[in-house]
Amino acid sequence: RHKGNWYSLNSPNQWIQFEFTEHFIRPDYYTLKSGRFWFLRSWEVLGSKDGSKWFLIDRKNNVNDINSKYSLKLYSTEKSDDCRFIRIVNTNEIKEKYILCLSGVEFFGRLRKIRKSKKMNSNS
Repeated sequence: RHKGNWYSLNSPNQWIQFEFTEHFIRPDYYTLKSGRFWFLRSWEVLGSKDGSKWFLIDRKNNVNDINSKYSLKLYSTEKSDDCRFIRIVNTNEIKEKYILCLSGVEFFGRLRKIRKSKKMNSNS
């Protein structure tokens, strides 16, 4: 496994977003792998079909599951619906803990092909 880290700025509500271009995913489970520093304790996982309207997939508050270097934990989702976008938002309220730092994210669930809409021919 890769020991690289992704981390955000130290300001409130930092997030990372994933876009699925070929399939909708209906996530039933997800894993988070902590980074080397700034361990995540409170977060929301949000889903969207269009990148504008968001709904809650899961929420964790003040948990210590991934509170050490490169810890990995599997979580089940509270809600499962088709998503083209998934966003993980750091909801920590402690100033020094605003940084979102992860070294791995995986989503598990059902896939459904995104149907591309046919563009109308302007000569018709």
